[in-house]
Amino acid sequence: MSSSQPLEKFVTSDEPPRDNGDRARNEALDLRLAERARRLEIQKWIVPSVGGLVLLWLIFVGFIVVSDGMDYLDYHPSVLVTLLGSATASIVGLLMKVVSYTLPKTN
Repeated sequence: MSSSQPLEKFVTSDEPPRDNGDRARNEALDLRLAERARRLEIQKWIVPSVGGLVLLWLIFVGFIVVSDGMDYLDYHPSVLVTLLGSATASIVGLLMKVVSYTLPKTN
């Protein structure tokens, strides 16, 4: 808009604009946008952190399996079952939670 055009040209009546719930819709939209921005900030650090944790866990499990297979370390079978079973399931469960949090839900 150039400064040579007066604002009165754009005003069509003297009565104030009506509030038809637009303010409530705008506030709801602002809240949704703020929530989305907050989630994006969390995702910026949590996704690489969990990805790094899973990578370290896979390297650790690979080291344990290879070293036990080559008889460098001699673990009791119950230790290996516990390590490879329940702890790995916990790491995979954590990864699934993070993925379900970061990916948008579709209807």
